[in-house]
Amino acid sequence: MKKVRKYLARIIACILSMATLLVAPVANASVPDAQSDGYVPCAVPSVDTELENLLWKIVDVGEYFSFEGDRLTVSLSEEQLKTDYGFSDAEYVFLVDNVLNPPMEDIQDIESLPTTYASCSGVYISYIDFTVGFTAALFAASSVSPAALAAAFTAVASAISGPVGTIIAGGVAVLGIGFFADLATKIIGAVAQGKGVCLTLAWEFPPLKSEIM
Repeated sequence: MKKVRKYLARIIACILSMATLLVAPVANASVPDAQSDGYVPCAVPSVDTELENLLWKIVDVGEYFSFEGDRLTVSLSEEQLKTDYGFSDAEYVFLVDNVLNPPMEDIQDIESLPTTYASCSGVYISYIDFTVGFTAALFAASSVSPAALAAAFTAVASAISGPVGTIIAGGVAVLGIGFFADLATKIIGAVAQGKGVCLTLAWEFPPLKSEIM
C-alpha cells in the first residue's frame, strides 16, 4: 500500500496530462506553434538528482502539509519521514531548515528588488516543464493542495536564479497562503489549456504575481 501511495502524485500528474490531451485535442494541437512563436525560455535550470528526488518525496507526502498561521507544517514525525517515505538525514534537515523554516535574512529588503513588466520578463515555466521536466512535481503538488505546492515550490527555490528565486525561498511567510492557493489553481488551469505560468515581481503583497501565458 505504501509503495502504491508513494507514486500516487506522479500518476495523478500523468493522468491529468493525458486527460487534457483527450478532452481538449483542438486546444492542445496548437500548443507547439503557440509556444514556438512567443516562447520565453524557462528560467528554471536543470537540477541535480538529489534535489529532484527530494522534490518528489515532498510531493509524495503532500497531503500531510498544512498552514499554521504564516508557517508551513507537516504532521509526519522525523521517524515517519525517514522510515516510511525514505527521507535521508540530509533531506530531513533540508526540509526543516529550508522548507518549514526558511531563512529570512536574505529577503528582508524586498522593495529594493527590481520590478519586471511585459511579456514574462521574470520566470516562465512552460507547459512542457510542468508535464515532463522536474517541475512536473509542482504540477503534481498543485493537484494535492496549496500547502503541498508551498512545500515543493520553497524546496525548489534554490534552482531559480535572481530575485524571484530569492522571494520564493521565503516561503509562506513572505508570499502568504493566498499566493500558493492562487498559484495552484493557475498551474492546473495552465496545464489544462496547454500553457505555462509566468512569475514576475510586484511592488505589493504578495511580492510575486503569477499569470497563465
